[in-house]
Amino acid sequence: MTKPIILGIDPGLYGALALVKMVGGTPRVEVHDIPIHQVRINGGYRNRIDMDCAARWFIRHASEIRCAIIEDVHAMPKDGSVQAFTFGYGVGLLHAFCRAHDIPVQLVAPHTWKAKYGLSSDKDKSRTVASRFFPHSGNAWTLARHDGRAEAALLGLLGFTEGWG
Repeated sequence: MTKPIILGIDPGLYGALALVKMVGGTPRVEVHDIPIHQVRINGGYRNRIDMDCAARWFIRHASEIRCAIIEDVHAMPKDGSVQAFTFGYGVGLLHAFCRAHDIPVQLVAPHTWKAKYGLSSDKDKSRTVASRFFPHSGNAWTLARHDGRAEAALLGLLGFTEGWG
């Protein structure tokens, strides 16, 4: 049986996992925030990816995922060392979960995939464009902070339009 779903991943603590499939030629999406929890570090609390919750998510969904499209992101020169480490660690975890479940990964640079949809760094535009392609799911990214959900959905859709997986 062909695996019907392409997983779009907008990595990072406030990113998302989008399960995209075609139903009668129409794209449908189910979006999940990357699971996070607070960890006590040096007397304070920091958000980190909840590995146990993420592992359970992948166990639950991996059998139907054809491939994962992950935004190929990197730490920026102005990022602090802790921020860059946390970001890289989280991206690495998502790659590891895909690999552990034999989900092939396609990396796409932000400027490459955003150009396909006429997007820039404007997060509001990402939400607007995602609502056009996924009219049944527009309520998943109504808030500005949910731009990662919209971008994950668009990455998953790109997997179909580019014929990946």
